[in-house]
Amino acid sequence: FKYIQFFFVTAPAWKVFSLLVLPMVLFVLFSQAGTSMVILQTLLLFGLWTALLWFYSIGVLIYEKYSNLLSVPITRFKGCLIYDFIYSVLFSFMIIPFEYLLPFHVISIACKLYAFYFISKLIVIVERRGEVRFRDYIGTFIAAWFFMIGIWFLQPRINAIMLSNDV
Repeated sequence: FKYIQFFFVTAPAWKVFSLLVLPMVLFVLFSQAGTSMVILQTLLLFGLWTALLWFYSIGVLIYEKYSNLLSVPITRFKGCLIYDFIYSVLFSFMIIPFEYLLPFHVISIACKLYAFYFISKLIVIVERRGEVRFRDYIGTFIAAWFFMIGIWFLQPRINAIMLSNDV
């Protein structure tokens, strides 16, 4: 599992982008071909889990490497991503009845926003080597939120953080 995490924080942006986009492209192609719903749901889950694993890898590995600089707790971040992982299965396979879905979905959105907040703050704290305010990392937060585009800006910074030897 550590090898997969290390891949996500050291790979070039195009590789991570390809892993994030490929399931969506396959979903579109297979949905037009009349593929079974289980395969389509699995493709969507794979794409979502790839994004969650990318977020998890960024947060955990940067946190582990630079824990001496950081005062932010990682427990809530991990909890949010675990919730999103479980919720994605429940949502994709319609285990939660549709009429009860809204509160779970709102919590999932809040968890994703917290993950974006945590990752963006973590990256900027490590880059600046000190405390930061929200205005210092709002651009990084927006890049994380729109990660399909933001990956091209975030991944080189993440690579630089993880491949540097200055701990």
